[in-house]
Amino acid sequence: MPCSMVSTPSSRTTLKLTVPRTDNSLLVAPSWQELPCTLACNQAELAKGSLCFLGKSEAELRNEARTSVVCAAQAYLDSLGIDQSPQSADGPILMGGHQPTLFHPGVWVKNFAIAELANITGGTAINLVIDNDLAESTRFNYPDEVNGHLKTGAIDFGSRLIPQPWEELSVPAESLLDDYADALSSLLGKWDVTPAIKSVWQEACQKAPHNLSQIFTTARILLERQLGVNNLELPISLLSEEEPFLRFSLHLMVNIERFRSDYNQQLAAYRHRNKIRNEQHPVPDLAVEGVWQEAPFWIWKAGATHRHHVWIQITDEAILLSDGTEELARIPHPNATSPEQAIQSLAALAAEGIRFRPRALTTTLYARLFLCDLFIHGIGGAKYDEVTDDLIREFYQHEPPGYLTLSGTIWFPLHRNIDVAAEDMESLKDQIRDLQYHPDQHLSSAQQETARTLLKEREQLVEEQNGYKNLSKEEKRHASDQNRIRFQRLKEIARELTLLVAPEQKRLQAELKRLEALWEERQVQINREYPALFYPVEKLIEFTQHLQDEIRIGFSAS
Repeated sequence: MPCSMVSTPSSRTTLKLTVPRTDNSLLVAPSWQELPCTLACNQAELAKGSLCFLGKSEAELRNEARTSVVCAAQAYLDSLGIDQSPQSADGPILMGGHQPTLFHPGVWVKNFAIAELANITGGTAINLVIDNDLAESTRFNYPDEVNGHLKTGAIDFGSRLIPQPWEELSVPAESLLDDYADALSSLLGKWDVTPAIKSVWQEACQKAPHNLSQIFTTARILLERQLGVNNLELPISLLSEEEPFLRFSLHLMVNIERFRSDYNQQLAAYRHRNKIRNEQHPVPDLAVEGVWQEAPFWIWKAGATHRHHVWIQITDEAILLSDGTEELARIPHPNATSPEQAIQSLAALAAEGIRFRPRALTTTLYARLFLCDLFIHGIGGAKYDEVTDDLIREFYQHEPPGYLTLSGTIWFPLHRNIDVAAEDMESLKDQIRDLQYHPDQHLSSAQQETARTLLKEREQLVEEQNGYKNLSKEEKRHASDQNRIRFQRLKEIARELTLLVAPEQKRLQAELKRLEALWEERQVQINREYPALFYPVEKLIEFTQHLQDEIRIGFSAS
């Protein structure tokens, strides 16, 4: 059947993605049935590439990048002491990525998807660990119960974290690392739950004892191995030091003026399509300050907690790199020496303790164009990659390869259900409001008898009021005092009638308060953000098997 780019938003459209909210639910776009076509189209489109990257054809760079990422990922797992059978870059490469935090099942589901897709297609699954992103918290929520009511609890590692890149995050000295899984198990014991993290935590701490992000990553990988997932893994910190990535980055910097223009134009188009006024969203424009131009990378010194935007100055002889306050490197211009010498100079930054890393859009640009046949995004990544799509079209002269958007939700097994609906609370609010403004419509037969005189007087006053509206301006001026007295009397009658329905109003308000308290408990019950490794492994197996079944059925139906 003919192929079309089924998952690629054009420059004139915007993605409409909704977070799945019910238990064991998935968001998949495009459908599993469409993926074989998307994969084939991506491969055909990428094969058309004809750009030159500092002396290498696009096809050469892509082949080298794919081989490099597979080898580097296998070496990374070897460094952690995690067994992995040899894998190849010859078949399809399925890829996803996320920060090395303890993320929720809706994120983790991507890892199982690329694993299953690799099994079906005979390909290789690689997860990119985005360890150049900021770690802003190591405090994680869990469902708790206080005095019989559901509440959100939290468990933390040591003192408050200073935001810093994940790759720099050491284990807090005061954290009770060894006891973390046991402490969490104790907290979740009231739900008869043994968190999945307990079976892998001690081994993870032994394999990566000095860096918290690596402990989190290793724990996740070990659990995935227990569940039959054998993806390759590679942190961005290591990917950034590979020769193909450095060539890609150097090519971008050499062409920074055109890249910056296309980048900013596509951001402006995205903001216009989505009616966004904030110029910092989804990311800021690339700026210019005199002879310095901003490039889409991060730079900082090893051990620092703050990342800086890369600023470059291009001369005939060199590319100067700055963090905005001081010059940190001077790279020979490829045209003045050779691309290889320039790349070697850029690679040498690592030995000098200088971190050179891609920003978010740059990461997915490189991954989608050079590393993989299909990239899997969550909802947030899919939204900002609308910009990446248009940048690929403009700067790299490609129809962008399609990507899959995937997310999911499972509820923590609390063995209790809080049954309350938002519609019930809105109905009560409407009733309370109606009692306030139309008490006469809610009187019982006995109350109507009690209020007969008031109601008759009110009826007479309303009739007079309606007559007043039909008077001429001069007649209204003469009757203004009378009208004011009538208005005040109508207010007094309304207050007296309201007193008659006050008991019912009080009852409804108490019921609303009860439902609102239940609603707060329900949010604890249906919260999808609890870390996946806090769930019992049985719940995770159920969810991932549901995903794998959907993928197999979809592929067989295509």
